[in-house]
Amino acid sequence: MSTTTRLLGSSGRALIVDDDGSGRLLARSALEQGGLMVFEATDGVEALQQFVDVAPDVIVMDVEMPRMNGYDACAAIRARPDGRRVPIMMLTGHGDLASVNQAFDAGATDFMSKPVPWALLGHKVAYLLRASRVRGELERSEERQTAVLAAVPDVLLELDQSNHVLQVFGAGQRQALFGSDTLVGRSILALLPPDAVAQFTPMLNAARRGEPHPEFEFELATSLSGAVVEARAVQYREHGVLVMLRDVTERRRSLERIRELAYFDALTSLPNVEYFRERVAGAAAHHRATGAAIAIIHVDLDHFQRINDSFGQKVGDGVLRAVATLLRRVLEPERSSAFVARFGGDEFSVLLPEATDLAAIEATAQRISVAFAEPLLVEGQEVFVTAAIGVAAAPEHGTDDEALTRNAHAAAGAAKLAGGHRVQVYNAALERTSRARLELAADLRRAVEGGGLVLAFQPQVDLRQRRLAGFEVLVRWQHPQRGWISPAEFIPIAEESSLIVSLSEWVLDAALQQLQAWQLHRYVVPRVAVNLSSAHFSRADVAQWVAARLNRFGVPAAMLELEITEGLLMRDTSQTQTALADLKALGVRLAVDDFGTGYSALSYLKRFSMDALKIDRSFSDLGTDSRCSDLQRRHRDGAPARAGSGSRRCRELDAAQFPRDEAAHRAGLPAGQTDAGPTRRKSCCATWQSSRQR
Repeated sequence: MSTTTRLLGSSGRALIVDDDGSGRLLARSALEQGGLMVFEATDGVEALQQFVDVAPDVIVMDVEMPRMNGYDACAAIRARPDGRRVPIMMLTGHGDLASVNQAFDAGATDFMSKPVPWALLGHKVAYLLRASRVRGELERSEERQTAVLAAVPDVLLELDQSNHVLQVFGAGQRQALFGSDTLVGRSILALLPPDAVAQFTPMLNAARRGEPHPEFEFELATSLSGAVVEARAVQYREHGVLVMLRDVTERRRSLERIRELAYFDALTSLPNVEYFRERVAGAAAHHRATGAAIAIIHVDLDHFQRINDSFGQKVGDGVLRAVATLLRRVLEPERSSAFVARFGGDEFSVLLPEATDLAAIEATAQRISVAFAEPLLVEGQEVFVTAAIGVAAAPEHGTDDEALTRNAHAAAGAAKLAGGHRVQVYNAALERTSRARLELAADLRRAVEGGGLVLAFQPQVDLRQRRLAGFEVLVRWQHPQRGWISPAEFIPIAEESSLIVSLSEWVLDAALQQLQAWQLHRYVVPRVAVNLSSAHFSRADVAQWVAARLNRFGVPAAMLELEITEGLLMRDTSQTQTALADLKALGVRLAVDDFGTGYSALSYLKRFSMDALKIDRSFSDLGTDSRCSDLQRRHRDGAPARAGSGSRRCRELDAAQFPRDEAAHRAGLPAGQTDAGPTRRKSCCATWQSSRQR
């Protein structure tokens, strides 16, 4: 039997186990005075049941009892998971050493010999209870700490004074980093690669002295998959050190990826312009300090926009990747020092930080130029690419990074102006030319926006019917200081500076406004032909855009002929086909301009329903040269043929328009057998000033 007495202000539960009723009464009195809630049991068996029912905080137990003595009851309680920490006070009438040892062996926390000094019992139990609570808090704190350490993504190693591992936390990373779970007892220095040991030793010594030491990273080559590890150490307990090892492999990869995004071109995997500028700045500083020669070779692809227009952006991107590979291959002899980068768009730059002399630098540039003689195979297409190459070297052409870069670009620009596919070494006159070109681009922008452009209307005559077939619209520019500037000079500038879209829009508006004026005066004009930049076809609504302008000026669609380049047809994209079909549905005539200057094929004219074909002057009579015969055969078969030196030898044709249905056999006819051609008289029968009357 047991009774329970709850006293106000009690601070714990006590279980008294004794078969002597008077003993239980005295013990109860002593413990209740200490503020404990008391439970009673008469023997060991009942004590086990009470332990389960009330979960006492402290137990006072007699040794000699029926059914189950105190030793066995104590041992049974200790065997339970929830009985390992409960303090147990044994009361024994045997004061011999054997009885005391037996009590402790059974799991007793303390003992008192009978007769029991009841006045002291309450104090001893209170002490046991307080000690038990403190111990419980410490154990729980240690468990929480252990759980936290086990959860962190680090391997924590507690080391002794001789740097041997005493304890390990972070078992999840232990196997991954060291390839073994057995680390305790081993020297940490034996687990590390030699280069890491040299850094570890001063870090451990500083930690033992309580001094700060920066963390460092090392590669743990002995791990299962290889890892980059960050190490730091702090003082831990007396003369001990806690080493923290963190796997930062993913962080390193992320940083490298960020660096790659910041300093490398995603398309070609070459360093980008920012990285190149940094390297040039460093090389220039080294040159100024030591006098070491450096050079920049700038590579600017010729007519790259034509490749995009002819084959589409996918092939254009492939060409840029192929050029990057070509430059790496050509510069293989200088691979240890040459730094190749994509400067942007269709431009590449090469830094030679260990250049010997200008002749050797120019020879390297010539090797690059010669490499462009072979076609590039991209997406199943053979694409011919050439490059204008500029060279600038220190100290001859500048000693700071900006001057060298600027002068290499100026030299490449001069090579491009001279026709491309050549190497140009910088000289002072080139800078003046480059500056003049930039100034001309700025003047052209002002002319497009505010005045200075003039339209010339060149008559087109039907040679068979001997009547006016229409007018071709030509744009002319009268510069306020330089006078008339040739289109051969300002059209390339417009293309390079992205002014070509604004310029062609201005020309179309001005031509339609002139047509509107002729209609008001009842002049009979069959049609006008206007060049439309291929850049307009990047927009999906080009037909709607043209229709809006026709409606604005009240001009019938049949009176407008849009001239497009053969490169646009070679794109063969769904967007281009749709745009051309929409323009045809609108009623606008379509003509191919300058046929024969690129990858010419008559087969696509039927596919795109062209109305007219304008033969370029460089596209020659096909009977006077063996190469012309091949060109004629390729056109008859509908195969692409690139206009080149062979076709230029042929007798020149007048710039003419062929009807689509006769184009196939007209390609080989002499000039007099074309259907339409320009008059030999003065080409401007009317002009239209750029007064911005839109």
